[in-house]
Amino acid sequence: TATEEGVAALGGRIPLYAGLFIPALNPDELAHAVDISMAAGASGVVLFEGKMPTEEHWSKFAEAVENNS
Repeated sequence: TATEEGVAALGGRIPLYAGLFIPALNPDELAHAVDISMAAGASGVVLFEGKMPTEEHWSKFAEAVENNS
């Protein structure tokens, strides 16, 4: 919802990149969050992390990026 609202508010003047906080998401949730963000109109995503993401996070992220390219 926040991504859709942000994209609408910007009216195409500048791109919006959705911020995803990795520690709050398991790898499947991360991939789903990328999908939702892109479907809501984001130009991409920015990853925020408290600790280094796991290899599984990176794998799921790579799959989600490929699916949304």
